[in-house]
Amino acid sequence: MNTTNFELIYGEECAHEEDPEKIYERCWALTVIEAAERKLREEFAQQGRLTLFKELEPYLRNEDRKPSYEKLAETLNSTPGAVRILVHRLRKRLRGLLESEVAQTLTDSSEVELECRWILMTLRRSR
Repeated sequence: MNTTNFELIYGEECAHEEDPEKIYERCWALTVIEAAERKLREEFAQQGRLTLFKELEPYLRNEDRKPSYEKLAETLNSTPGAVRILVHRLRKRLRGLLESEVAQTLTDSSEVELECRWILMTLRRSR
């Protein structure tokens, strides 16, 4: 997934009339999240579970068109409770991969959580 597609999914846009520093920050935040999501997709692909990832992927984002847990449970021949657990684990793993990506950009590992919060705040502010 390229950054342009990622921006569309998140409802973000890096090219409008705004402070260049804020545009840069938002684009950087999107790039870091995209890298973490790409690694998560690769993990599922290596496990032969890419189809499952594609079904769960909308739950990683604030997509309005994602199916209900009940509908997805039917698709996966599962239960809504099991789907909730899958989504929870997927988001938790994405968070871990995001922290790993962020840690690579910092010299002080104690700042990872703060930087992850900054990324999320940056994306929320831009909406």
